[in-house]
Amino acid sequence: MNQEVETYLHIFCKGKPNEWSRLLSTAEFAHNFNIHSVTKKSPFFLTLRYESHSYPSIAKNSPLPSIKECLSTLKEA
Repeated sequence: MNQEVETYLHIFCKGKPNEWSRLLSTAEFAHNFNIHSVTKKSPFFLTLRYESHSYPSIAKNSPLPSIKECLSTLKEA
């Protein structure tokens, strides 16, 4: 797991090395969402018994700027 998180952070923080801590929760989500080659299921599914979605869909005119900012960051990554 550490190697996967290290690789993720290396790829996504290469241009902005001081922002790794901001992307750590996204790295955790990405790891837990990946399907394992042995179990054929994600750690998220094995723990909670359902698959999560990568990000929610919202209307363009959402009154929640923090959600818009989060979705924008995820799309950019």
